[in-house]
Amino acid sequence: LCPPGTWQPYDGASSVSDCQDCEAGKYTDDFGNSFCADCAAGRYQPSQGGNGCPPCDEGKSSGVGASTCSGIFIRHILPDKGPTKGNVTVMLVGTKLEESHAFVGSELCSDVFSNSTHLTCTVPAGTGKNLPIKVVKNDGSGELVYEDGWSYNVPWISSVSGCEDFVVVNSDGSTSTETYKTGNCPTTGKGVAGHPKVLTISGEDFGDDLSTISVTVGDGACNHLELDVAHERLKCRLPTGTGERVGVKIKVNEQVRNRNYLSYARPVVHAVSGCVDGDDATYDCPRSGKAIIKVKGKNFGPFQPIIMIGGEVCQRNATLPYDQVVQEEVQCVLPAGSGSLKG
Repeated sequence: LCPPGTWQPYDGASSVSDCQDCEAGKYTDDFGNSFCADCAAGRYQPSQGGNGCPPCDEGKSSGVGASTCSGIFIRHILPDKGPTKGNVTVMLVGTKLEESHAFVGSELCSDVFSNSTHLTCTVPAGTGKNLPIKVVKNDGSGELVYEDGWSYNVPWISSVSGCEDFVVVNSDGSTSTETYKTGNCPTTGKGVAGHPKVLTISGEDFGDDLSTISVTVGDGACNHLELDVAHERLKCRLPTGTGERVGVKIKVNEQVRNRNYLSYARPVVHAVSGCVDGDDATYDCPRSGKAIIKVKGKNFGPFQPIIMIGGEVCQRNATLPYDQVVQEEVQCVLPAGSGSLKG
């Protein structure tokens, strides 16, 4: 078996003389290795055939797979967060920063100026939090990774539109409109002539990559995302749902913002039939119940609603289907009761 500090990639080797030394910056620390591992960041191996990687001396640093340690050191970063648009100047304060360049995550930080104690550069557009900042010497003689050095801002929602103005009834009976919210949204998610209802979500720090963005309304995904204006405005199709002040949640590269800026329309009953039917009501229902009652209206929601008649539940019946797409008609079994013009 090949001893520590060496490796053998081929099958059929018969002696230690077939083993090869690990390159500088790599090591093996046990017997019988088929590859050499890179030294971890902050460690180095200057020689071939190394069986370990000692730590850099205090005040020095290294990147992964280093054969030497440099004096690069970062004390702090100002600022350490900013908009997804980028174009923010960041300053790294430390030592041995001259003749170096930097990366934010995997993206190059542009317009670099550096001297021995400071490095400034312009942060690129991007998304995400706790991204590493890597400083690399221009001649390749050293590098340093500063973990969790930069975070892009959490997305911000300033308004949601697409249905009707959100009207609030005040304590004195007057009404006011909250223009940054939208209300009376159809529970079907459909608008005129059955076309999808499209929401517009405005704000900041949405990024410019749709693959990193998702939007939900309540528990439903707001699909068919379009980035109308990079970082600031997107559109999506309203999912089916119910409820008032429902959360609109945007997730950008695992960073989340939620605002209760949308309300679905309340259910509306247009007609009830099943006994002796009038124009929009039904009469002379048996006191014993058991009649099949049909309720028509709109915005009944994606799941069969509970119908109450005179305070009693009109029981569901598995043989009476409910159309979860149209959401305009529900049937139930009349409970026993008495009285006239029941609600």
